[in-house]
Amino acid sequence: MEAKDEKFKIEVCFNKNRHYPEYGREAYNVERHSIYIPYGKKHHFKSSESAINFVTERIDEKVLEHFDTVYYTVWRGLGGICKYLKEVNVKSDTLPIDKTFADSVLAI
Repeated sequence: MEAKDEKFKIEVCFNKNRHYPEYGREAYNVERHSIYIPYGKKHHFKSSESAINFVTERIDEKVLEHFDTVYYTVWRGLGGICKYLKEVNVKSDTLPIDKTFADSVLAI
């Protein structure tokens, strides 16, 4: 569900602090996977509130355990309001972020 050009959307971000031990103890980067959920008269969600409710109902403890940082941003034009559901700033494992799992969490 890609809607980067939509003026009104919810962006849900799943981050993982991926560690690269072959490059040293402190070698890591933040991998991010974003999902965009448009809202408004012509979309599945008629308001930002209904889209936020959908997101928060789907993101449970199991999902939060799977990622290091999870947050959503309510975009209205060029401005947005961000809400963190989980934030951890420590190195994670060496595996890549599980984009398939993240997509399945918010599948309509």
